[in-house]
This record gives sequence, structure tokens and C-alpha cells, in this order.
Amino acid sequence: MEKLHQEDKVAKPSISWHQQDPDKPMAHLTAVIPKPESRTWTLEWEATPAFSPQTTSLVLIPKQGLYYVYCQVAFRNSGCHAGPALILSSKVFHRQDANQWKPVLLLEGSDTVCEREQGDGKFWYTSISQGALVLLEEGHQLYVNVSHPRLVDYQESKTFFGFMMIS
Repeated sequence: MEKLHQEDKVAKPSISWHQQDPDKPMAHLTAVIPKPESRTWTLEWEATPAFSPQTTSLVLIPKQGLYYVYCQVAFRNSGCHAGPALILSSKVFHRQDANQWKPVLLLEGSDTVCEREQGDGKFWYTSISQGALVLLEEGHQLYVNVSHPRLVDYQESKTFFGFMMIS
């Protein structure tokens, strides 16, 4: 598995960005490769302090409004193994504030891979993309959970997350 993500570890300039326009805040964030010992299902992002002052897994909504929230998570692995199909998922949640940890599901996507009895040794790849218009309040926090974080393809053009205020 270590060889599979070797090219992801090459330092590249980030394509993450944000616009702290008081009228139309927006951000596009790329995923950060987790530390090998990480056991979380929540993805971390190359976030700026403007939108993520205390953690890189939560993104703070700066202003009440209607937002387009989007997320794409790519997964890959080598071959399929005997056994049941592998169901991959990504979910975007929001919570009211840091003191209230009751998440609300905003977006959910899934895909099934490896529906064969034995693998053929080849790589498989899939991506889950989703987006929706959502009414959010100032201070809401957004985050992304995935079913299989070790299978995520962390290339910045394949796994990303963002929002833009519409009105």
C-alpha cells in the first residue's frame, strides 16, 4: 500500500485558495496526506486560518447565507480480494459550533468496487463527487468523513472540498 501513494508525497505547490470577500466568501481546499499513525475518518485540508482557525479538518462558515458546498474524494487500490464487495463513501457534515457535536449530514455519496470473487492484481480507481445548495449560518463548521481513509487518493486534483456563497 505504501508504494501506491508514493507520488502523492512529492512536495507540490498547493492549489488550495480562499476569498475572504465580506460579500461572497468562498474556498477551495485540497486534502492533506495523513500521518501514518492517524486513525481518523475525517479528512484534513490545506486550510487557511481565515476559515479554519484551530484545526485543518473543520472549515468555518464566516457569514450566513445560501452556499454551494462541493466535495470530491478519489479512492484507489491494487486488485480486489476474495470476499464481499467494498463499499466506499464520503459524507459532508456540518455542526452548529465547537460546543455542540451533533453533526447534520449535508451530502453523501458512495460507490461499490471489487464485485468479483478474486482479484486480478490490477489497480482500481473511483471518485465520489457531490454538491448541493445549503443554507448555512455564521459559525457553522463543515467537515468530510470517508469510509476508507487509507484508500483515498490525496492528489490535489482528485480529492478536494469547498464552498462558495451564492446569496
